Formats: sequence, C-alpha cells, structure tokens
Amino acid sequence: MILSSDSAALFERYIEAANLSAGDYLFPSAGNAKRPMSTEELNRIVQPYLLEALTARTKTFQFT
Repeated sequence: MILSSDSAALFERYIEAANLSAGDYLFPSAGNAKRPMSTEELNRIVQPYLLEALTARTKTFQFT
C-alpha cells in the first residue's frame, strides 16, 4: 500500500516528534519501548474513536 503525501507527512512528523530512529517501533508498547504495542493497547486507544465515528455516522443516516 502506498501512502498519500499527506499521510506520509503525518508519519514523518510523528517520527520526528517521538524522536524515533531506525529500529524503533512506530507504536511501542507502553510498558516496554523495545516491544511493539500489543493488540490490547491498540484496542484501548482506537476503540473510543471508532465508536464515536460509527455513532456520528449512524446519526447522519437516521431517517425521521
């Protein structure tokens, strides 16, 4: 998959702000930066945003 230039720029800013270097995980585990973020950690972060987006979308498509 090829990223759009906007997406690539976003990742570049994240990498710079997080002071990451070659070999570092893009999204490290909260408990150990030498390990990748776990599925559970990712779910805890993403789920609230996903639920909010789905709720907003559902409200947009409701008929009265």
